[in-house]
Amino acid sequence: MFFKRNTILILLMLIGMIMFSSCKKEEEGKIVARVGKTTLTVEELLSQIPPQLLVNASPETRRSLLDTWVSNELIYQDALRKEVDKKPEVAQQLEFTKKQIVIQAAMQDLIISARFIPESEARAYFREHEEEYNTTIEVSHISLNSMGEGMDILEKLKGGKNFASLARKYSTDSATAKKDGYFGSFRKGDLIRLPVFEEHAFSLEKPGDITSVVQTEFGFDIIRLISHKKSREKIEYEDIAESIMQFLSQEKLEKISSAFIDSLRNLYKFEIHQEVLERELGIYSPISPSLPSDTR
Repeated sequence: MFFKRNTILILLMLIGMIMFSSCKKEEEGKIVARVGKTTLTVEELLSQIPPQLLVNASPETRRSLLDTWVSNELIYQDALRKEVDKKPEVAQQLEFTKKQIVIQAAMQDLIISARFIPESEARAYFREHEEEYNTTIEVSHISLNSMGEGMDILEKLKGGKNFASLARKYSTDSATAKKDGYFGSFRKGDLIRLPVFEEHAFSLEKPGDITSVVQTEFGFDIIRLISHKKSREKIEYEDIAESIMQFLSQEKLEKISSAFIDSLRNLYKFEIHQEVLERELGIYSPISPSLPSDTR
């Protein structure tokens, strides 16, 4: 029953991805649903939903899928008739979505080129960092919403305030805040989804050392090293090859993306007026009250 329910939910969510499909010149025998002049074909359906998922679904689920497509298309066509798409807030959202799709498509070649990492490069990286991969560290952290909040907490720490009490009071990571900011122990490569946090944590050398305010996957963090010791079990390259490949691929993507954006900055004119934003937000920034516009 659980599997059936989840299959239905997955199919109904996927149908939303193809609600704008239309076919002008298709054989009538391949059309599985129609609303006015807009049609849904078997080919369009299979391009978005794995065939095996449809085969394993019950006839009732497949019928529900087609009914959902029809319902969505009816709502869409009625909305167009009422010019809902021309409402300012809707038009703005549509333009934003369009930009995201175009940007993602433009970056696709860079993403593909970053995927390939020679094994020799991955092995060389492991040899260079083998000691870190065989070291277990234990850390605490305080996570904040902004650099300004982080700098305030950092000043308190430098003034002698207790890390644990500040974590309990100010950290936005509720799960660790209730444990005095305690994050846990890990080895290099364990936090595959938190590579930035992991990198900053491993930059600390002695127990008690803290980072500056660093931007991580959590927000703006101050990380404190609790312990630093050799792991009990030795890690070999084969144990973490996938993790290293993923890390190097992400690092490569960041480098080529940065180079690509730098080339665009040299090619096109642009302006940044941070002072306008800060003025409207009522924020005074002593660091950079204004930024000069680009004059290219």
